Amino acid sequence: MIDMRGKGLGMSGNLAVPLIIGIAPSAAERRQLAQLLGGTEAFLIVASVEQAREFLDAAVPRAAAEAPVGQEGSARARRT
Repeated sequence: MIDMRGKGLGMSGNLAVPLIIGIAPSAAERRQLAQLLGGTEAFLIVASVEQAREFLDAAVPRAAAEAPVGQEGSARARRT
């Protein structure tokens, strides 16, 4: 399970509520996760890591996910 506390984006693009992403391959495991996470504010349950990546790619624009060029430790700086 991946806890994305503070990483969820609200409708305005601002940081919003915590988002927990649960990955469970079987329907029975997804039902069990839904019961466990039922009290949380926001959660997403998917069947595979690929589905989680698709969701995150759609939810977080690439430009916002990467640090500006020139900052130490940024993804772009490491690639060059």
